[in-house]
Amino acid sequence: MIIDWQRYKRFFTFGCSFTSYMWPTWADVVSKEMPDAEFYNFGISGSGNPLISYRIAEANNRYKFTDTDLVMVMFTTFCREDRWITDKSWVCGGNIFNNKYYSDEWVREFADEKGYMIRDAAIIDMTIKYLENIPATSYCMLSVPFVTNSEAPGNVKATTPYDIRAVYESTFNKFPSSMFELELRDSWKELEKDYTFTDGHPAPIRYYNYLKKIGLNLSDVSETYAKEMSVILKSIEVRNIVPVYYPEQDRNVSKSRELLF
Repeated sequence: MIIDWQRYKRFFTFGCSFTSYMWPTWADVVSKEMPDAEFYNFGISGSGNPLISYRIAEANNRYKFTDTDLVMVMFTTFCREDRWITDKSWVCGGNIFNNKYYSDEWVREFADEKGYMIRDAAIIDMTIKYLENIPATSYCMLSVPFVTNSEAPGNVKATTPYDIRAVYESTFNKFPSSMFELELRDSWKELEKDYTFTDGHPAPIRYYNYLKKIGLNLSDVSETYAKEMSVILKSIEVRNIVPVYYPEQDRNVSKSRELLF
């Protein structure tokens, strides 16, 4: 996919922690192709596809996307709960089956893997069609294949979602292969090569590699940036001091969270 980076005056990104994190993600890598464009990273760690969709709609209503805007989205896994709580903002702790905000009793009673798949397939379908009908250029990706299960605990039977995917086949066929498939070789163990501590997020160079593999025309500028940021990450021995090395990400996340609900 060839994109004329220079035509865009604003760059909007949406997703979970694979989009906005304490070190640079694919969104930061792409932003280096448009140094003069306003950059709004509206990803939130732990968020699900419903919240991603909510924020796309809200951003469009606030900022009125135009034909000189680029909107990029990386959708996430489906077993997630997003809730707005006054004075807490968005409460979203990632996978519902490994989530500190919900009791085991609540999860047993209300968390249904197939239900989440039905919900998210419809949300992704509507979001894609929404983006196709706005003036901005949009491009959507998947962090993992939609058919990847939730890694639910043993007392919850994982559902194979191929029947649901089939209903929305025309929408999912629009996506390139996922980050998980192309850059992690279908194994989270690949991440052990990226840093010396324990985490579950790719190094910046992996995001760059993924973007190149799906056909984005990135320059040496973004490649150099991704490599330099990854070298820094590899040198950090303790996870809790990572933000010290990436103050730009802290500012970007803080700024963006102040601009939407």
